[in-house]
Amino acid sequence: MAVDTFVEFTIGLGYGYILVPTTFAQPTQFRDSLSGCNGFVVPTISNGQIIIIDGAGFPITYNIYRTYFNFNGNIYSWMCS
Repeated sequence: MAVDTFVEFTIGLGYGYILVPTTFAQPTQFRDSLSGCNGFVVPTISNGQIIIIDGAGFPITYNIYRTYFNFNGNIYSWMCS
């Protein structure tokens, strides 16, 4: 499950990327929060899909989400349902 959880983007220079399997419910938006769909909106764009082979050799298709702006701070990206 990806929605109703968060991903931490640690301090660094660049964009934040989130991969969500296409078989999972997809986030409706992303918020800077540790505990729910509140806080500031983290502008995010869909960046297509990628197929990654898992450890058992099965292909898994992921939707790619990327922060719209690059950043150099620490944020949490809550994936809203």
